[in-house]
Amino acid sequence: MPAAAAQGVADRLVEAGVKIIFNYSEQLLQVPPEVTVHTSSPAVDLLYALYFYLA
Repeated sequence: MPAAAAQGVADRLVEAGVKIIFNYSEQLLQVPPEVTVHTSSPAVDLLYALYFYLA
């Protein structure tokens, strides 16, 4: 999803009652304090996995 659309999607998820959001965009999301946002990059996670697998 494009980073520009991420906040709008996060807003809709919060309105729907979602309490945990996994954010794979570069956008920093503004959410209420009761909502947890886990921001991650799949490319970086893959590199970490390869590093530890090959090490």
